[in-house]
Amino acid sequence: MSDRAAATRAQPAARGDAPAAAERTELEGTLPGQVISTLYPAGKRVVYGLLTEDVDPASVPDEAERARRREEAAASLTNIDAQERERRRVIGLLGMVGTGLYASGLLALRAGPAARASVALPLALALGYLESAETGL
Repeated sequence: MSDRAAATRAQPAARGDAPAAAERTELEGTLPGQVISTLYPAGKRVVYGLLTEDVDPASVPDEAERARRREEAAASLTNIDAQERERRRVIGLLGMVGTGLYASGLLALRAGPAARASVALPLALALGYLESAETGL
């Protein structure tokens, strides 16, 4: 381990997050680490795959429960909770309905091949949300 990494690990946890001190990684102090900490700040969680909201401090479990959840998530290769998975499933289903309506409209209007190809993007997004809900990633 470099002297810089050792010095960084010895510093107190950022943003008052004491458990984070035990969870420091090799990315800390690097450009990728700064990007990640900027995009995913402590005390926030991702909702609907794109937005963030504040986490209620009262809902944060104790360190033992958090460690158990991390181990369970690592074993099952998931990184989103059941609530977010359900939100993504709903968005995916709504996206599929919308895409189906859009495709039906294009067919009814006898749109050309280039216009019909535009169905690919909303279809891919809807399928991506459904797959994310299914796999937990």
